[in-house]
Amino acid sequence: MYNQGANGNEGVSRYKDRISNFNQEFDPGLFLLIARKSIWWILLFFLITGAAGWAYLRYTPPHFEANTTLQITVQNTAQKVLNVESIYDQDIAAEIEILRSHSFVKSALSRINLEVSYFAQGKILNYEMYTASPYTVEVRDVNPVLTGIPVYISFQSASKTYTSYNLGKTTYQKPVEIGVWQKLEHAEVLITVHDFTRISYQQNQFQENPYFFTFNNVQSVINHYQ
Repeated sequence: MYNQGANGNEGVSRYKDRISNFNQEFDPGLFLLIARKSIWWILLFFLITGAAGWAYLRYTPPHFEANTTLQITVQNTAQKVLNVESIYDQDIAAEIEILRSHSFVKSALSRINLEVSYFAQGKILNYEMYTASPYTVEVRDVNPVLTGIPVYISFQSASKTYTSYNLGKTTYQKPVEIGVWQKLEHAEVLITVHDFTRISYQQNQFQENPYFFTFNNVQSVINHYQ
């Protein structure tokens, strides 16, 4: 008992000695001097990190996600009253497998126009317009080599445009009439203008290649979302 009390007093004494040594070794004046000399580096650090965070939030394209919950229920009031089982009861597990199947995803995405993606030039980054494009492109007989290649489009008027794209070291350029099927070197396109005022504004902001579109491999898009 005496030894425990002695050990406790010794521990308290050591703790007090450490506090006393810290108070003696800590020099407030020296601390303030170091802080005053380092203040500009500290401010610069916070300024850089703040600017980097703002630039990331400002110029990183937003990423959108959507989720849905499907609830499948089978209700048969007559069956419950009679307390019998029906041979025509739905197999919930089979229904779930159908929803997860490749055919279901393909059927759902086939209702969306995924053949063409539309882009507009920005001051820092290009951005995809999706359904907000002021023009649309219908396509047929696309050569696979053109998949994913930017096709730049410049509008001379509401009835005529000019297309160009690069494959390897070769540049393909061709004027295209609006509203008429036109044959490019590697595809046929039908371009329709919906908002020429908006197109003119974009072209005034960016004189060179203000718009471009790409042809997609629809099967690859479906596999991506599978």
